[in-house]
Amino acid sequence: MPFQDSPLFRELEKRVDWERTKMPQTEYKLDRMRAYAQRAGNPQHAVPSYHIAGSKGKGSTAYYLAQLLEGLGYKTGLYTSPHLNAWSERITRSGEFWPQAAYQRALEEALGLATEGETVFEILTLTAWLLFRNQGCQRAVLETGLGGRLDATNLVAPIRSVLTRIEFEHTDILGDTLEKIAREKAGIIKPEVPAWTYEQRPEVQRVFEQVAHQQQSPLRVLEEGYQLSITSVKEGQHIILKTGERIFEWTQPTLGPSLARNAALALAVVLDAEQPSGQQLHQALRRMANSRLEGRLEFHPGEPDLVLDGAHTQESVQQLVRVLKERWNSGVLVVAFNNDKKILEMAQTLSSLGWPLVVTQSPHPKALEAERLAQVFKGQVWVEPDFQEAYRKALALCPTQGVVVAAGSFFLVGALRAALGLC
Repeated sequence: MPFQDSPLFRELEKRVDWERTKMPQTEYKLDRMRAYAQRAGNPQHAVPSYHIAGSKGKGSTAYYLAQLLEGLGYKTGLYTSPHLNAWSERITRSGEFWPQAAYQRALEEALGLATEGETVFEILTLTAWLLFRNQGCQRAVLETGLGGRLDATNLVAPIRSVLTRIEFEHTDILGDTLEKIAREKAGIIKPEVPAWTYEQRPEVQRVFEQVAHQQQSPLRVLEEGYQLSITSVKEGQHIILKTGERIFEWTQPTLGPSLARNAALALAVVLDAEQPSGQQLHQALRRMANSRLEGRLEFHPGEPDLVLDGAHTQESVQQLVRVLKERWNSGVLVVAFNNDKKILEMAQTLSSLGWPLVVTQSPHPKALEAERLAQVFKGQVWVEPDFQEAYRKALALCPTQGVVVAAGSFFLVGALRAALGLC
């Protein structure tokens, strides 16, 4: 049976939720969150934390990092967003739910302290900090929601800051160039705290270097200290990470090489920060290698196969298409986007597969209507606003040796996972 949220989570529906509506520039600030945390006794400082920002890959990197830390023996809190089916998915013990009473207690306190019009994300962030403190966590891994510099999570003093891939996103808030977006993300770099990333576009890397220099923070780049090899195999991605005479080798059960790179980055961060022993590291790697991400190139074999991917930026859609071309000769796409996305390029990339498309919409207030979305696609296009009917249509169209792919929105993926009993 799927995990059931505490009924108290329904109180969030009465609060301002900028994930579901357009956030005004005037609301993008930290003053209210700082006062909110102070009223709670600043629980963000109770647990040593890792802080992660980026346009793509921050959720998977956070998840892999939490798996490694748990494998080292640390009781590890993980805070991510968005959720697929239950609010509680955002606040877990390395991906596993806490007892419902733990959510109830922390959320009750957070709601009681919310007196200044705090948003849903701010309330959830404080709830996470309170829950991790209450549960005696020894480590916490925090993913930013949007941006970094002014994100509600940016009150922590982390062990390490981690920056993943930078792409164009939320340009009305973060800026209309990669440099501006990178500067907002780099706002999580703290004075004298080492920051980690991997090779970025030159203009992004320059910004990271400038901010790190200003903060007197060492900036460590994965490829400068390690040799990384990623090979696609039947079971997923085989990873070899070398540094000096040390070699780390494992297979990650994911379809995407970029996810494997995020796993390698997470390992490098843990090696740097925690200095684990050989036996500890063996246990941690085994745990990570047995972990599977939901909604990110999520694969279910069958006749036909099924892939669920919340890809909603051009680069992530390009990655999805590359993976699909490598593994399948035929398939059907079930596609939905929110109306705040730049969809033309993504539609062209998905259409380049030459596969039939069933255009639908997620059960989300910002979902773009299926009829409007269908206009940007080329080739064989069916319109089915009901996502469950869209999935059934895709099954009927797909050859048994092909693949049905749901993509374009985590909200579509979450709703479909629930409808198919995958959660």
